Amino acid sequence: MLQPHVSSFESASRDFALSGPLSEWLFVSGFWREAGSIVGISFDQYEEEAVSPEIAEIIVKMIERRIADLGVADHTELVFGYAHTANGEMISTRIVNEDAASELKALVTFMREAHEAADEVVFSL
Repeated sequence: MLQPHVSSFESASRDFALSGPLSEWLFVSGFWREAGSIVGISFDQYEEEAVSPEIAEIIVKMIERRIADLGVADHTELVFGYAHTANGEMISTRIVNEDAASELKALVTFMREAHEAADEVVFSL
């Protein structure tokens, strides 16, 4: 079975990886398309982009809005399709909102630390 793709983030001093389901959700929900349109970078899945501390901070603010949205959602988990089998059947996964919010908060912390160190962040999406 096709496993969700994991996104990783790297600064000069450390690495951070999102779980496969959360990484996929950020793509399926249009987060990276929206971020790209705001900062003028095409964030494509399976590609790598280096971003300045200033752009990383813009993305942090967008992630914080997603965290807030998860806190007021009328459902307790995210369930979504992210791929199709050779037979055309949808492959789905799920993540509990609280777990997604916790993981996104850890990403925010990572990106803020990179920003404070004036490190660029490499997104391997």
